[in-house]
Amino acid sequence: MYKVIISDLDGTLLNENHELSEYTRDIIKKINNKEILFFFATGRHFLDVFKLKKELGLTSSYSISSNGARIHGLNGELLISHNIMDEITNEILKTDMDIEIEGGACTDEKIYLINPKKMKIQSDTSDLLSEIYNKENMILKNVMKIFYFSENHDLLVKIDKEIKSKYIEYIDTVFSHEKFLEIIPKHISKGYAIKEIAKLEGFNLSDVLAFGDGFNDFEMLSITGKGIIMENASVDLKKVLPYNEIIGINNDDAVAKYLENLYLKDNS
Repeated sequence: MYKVIISDLDGTLLNENHELSEYTRDIIKKINNKEILFFFATGRHFLDVFKLKKELGLTSSYSISSNGARIHGLNGELLISHNIMDEITNEILKTDMDIEIEGGACTDEKIYLINPKKMKIQSDTSDLLSEIYNKENMILKNVMKIFYFSENHDLLVKIDKEIKSKYIEYIDTVFSHEKFLEIIPKHISKGYAIKEIAKLEGFNLSDVLAFGDGFNDFEMLSITGKGIIMENASVDLKKVLPYNEIIGINNDDAVAKYLENLYLKDNS
């Protein structure tokens, strides 16, 4: 039995409305009562994670946010922090982009929005503030993540290639979804963060059961004892992890059903 459970949020544990169903909430609470270490690993801002943890009663749980750029401890304390270099951040943010692309840059306190139109910032339900970014008079510091969103995947591929051609020595890029490109500090990932927590807690990676659906979950799903892929995950992720188990879709509470069968069936 796995001692540690780690789950991605959007596209994995959350439904298409970016919400937890009552059934999933109930299963998580029951799993937590069994003293299994359960925590989230997400591209979201840590304030989103804090709010969700509070709602679920996960008062003693780690948090991996911004794809590993922030790791918070059992009591919410900041353990590890990584930012994109300030100079590189501001150069990237001045990159010309198609009008169909929206974007943003995340700091601990705020999301700076670039060309916001259709994009709904999921963290607008948390205490995180947002502000329109103006490249003419703003210089940002301590940015943990830059992101771009577009319904046109080809446009994101184009800006991805441009940014990597100039700054690959300093940053990594990842498609958490075909419509969502993320720029993160070099060598940082959810997998990296899990290794750091494993050192602190003294568990082995083989003790970890992980769930994910995007390429920002690749490292996490490939290094843990069992990495499970959602049916709604991208075809490309399934191709690069051909031996990983695939379960149902996020809208059908597939993670919660899997956990209930694995950990709670004897108590039903």
